[in-house]
Amino acid sequence: MDTIAAANTETPMKFTSGKKTASMTITQAVTQFSKSTSSAVTKVIQSGIAEGLTTEIMSKEITRIVRTRTAAQASALIRTAASHAGTMARNKVYEENSDIIEDERFVATLDSSTSLTCANFDGDIFPIG
Repeated sequence: MDTIAAANTETPMKFTSGKKTASMTITQAVTQFSKSTSSAVTKVIQSGIAEGLTTEIMSKEITRIVRTRTAAQASALIRTAASHAGTMARNKVYEENSDIIEDERFVATLDSSTSLTCANFDGDIFPIG
């Protein structure tokens, strides 16, 4: 378990946003998350002061940012980290059982969020590696 936890925190995850892909560890991702939130809050305060907005208006905007965008970003970070942990654990199991595990079956959750690519792969068997 310690090996998987160490690999999960030390091995970079892939994050994709639009056409950009970034690789970073969980620690780096959390740091980026914090910087992004701080930057958004700072912009609200700076532009609010420049535009003469009231404290109440700026406070409402910051609250909106934290509740909506930050919550969505936190959820995406958690989903990515959980998926990464699962991949790391699965790879460790495959590595330690390479003498008995030859292939794996692709299992997709078939719901409204499933891509056509994943739906098409559902049930297919692939060699390990």
